[in-house]
Amino acid sequence: MNTPGNLNPEHQMRKVLDTAFAQFPEHTATIEALLPLVSKAMRRQVTARQLEILMNRYPTEYRQNNAGRWSLVPHVYASTAQGEAGAEVEDDRRWQSQFSHIVDKVKPGSYVVFDLETMGNWNGPGQASNIEILQVAAQRYINYQPVGEPFVCFVRPNGPIPARITHLTNIHMEDVAGADEIYGVLDRFFTYVADFPLIAHNGAMFDGPVLATVAKRIGYKLPGGYLILDTLPLARALLPLGLPSPRDGIPLEN
Repeated sequence: MNTPGNLNPEHQMRKVLDTAFAQFPEHTATIEALLPLVSKAMRRQVTARQLEILMNRYPTEYRQNNAGRWSLVPHVYASTAQGEAGAEVEDDRRWQSQFSHIVDKVKPGSYVVFDLETMGNWNGPGQASNIEILQVAAQRYINYQPVGEPFVCFVRPNGPIPARITHLTNIHMEDVAGADEIYGVLDRFFTYVADFPLIAHNGAMFDGPVLATVAKRIGYKLPGGYLILDTLPLARALLPLGLPSPRDGIPLEN
C-alpha cells in the first residue's frame, strides 16, 4: 500500500484509509484492524482517535454501525493524486449515469419516513445476522406534509423478546403474540410505500440492509428500484460529533 505523495495530509490519509478498507470483506472493519495498515502506509503512528475524527468528518464516506464497526461507503470518495477537480467531475458523471433514472422519479417533498424496531444481533451489512423485525412504522408525506394514516405494524418473532429489547422499545410479547409474520407485513408495507422514496436515520447502514437481510432470509422479493435515503450524513454535517447537543448540552457521541 503506497502513500500518495501529491495530496495534502488529510486527503493523503483518506486515500490510505480507503485502501485499508479494501483489504476487508464488504469494506467493513474496526478501527483497531485499520490502524496497523494506515500507520504502515503513512510511515508514522496513527492513533485511533485520529482515525475516528477523520471518519466522523466525512459522514457520507464512512459509516459506523451499532456494533462499532466502520464501513467505507462506495462511490463517494472522488479525489485522486492526478487532480481532485477532474476526479470530482468524473464522479459526478458516474453518479448521474447510475442514478438519473431513480432521481427522475423523486418528487420534492414526497417521501415515506420509516423506522424499524428489531431484536437480535446486527454486525453491519453483509455480516452474518439473526436480526428480526418486531415493528415497522412509517408515515407518507406529500409537499412536506403528512398525508393519510401512518403505517404501524407489529411482527410476530420466532422467539421471545429479550428483556433489554423490551426496555429499549417498550414492545412486549403480548404486543406481538397475535401479529402477522414478517412476509405479510413487508407486503403491506411496500404497498403503503408505493413508488415513494424511503427515508430513515442511518438507513444506509441499518434500516435498509436489515430489510434486505430479512427479505433474503424469508424469500421475499423486494420491489425493484426502491430507494432509501439516509438522514445521518446530514445530521453529522450539521451536528458534528463532540459538539454540545442542542437538546441537553451533552457532547454528541454517535
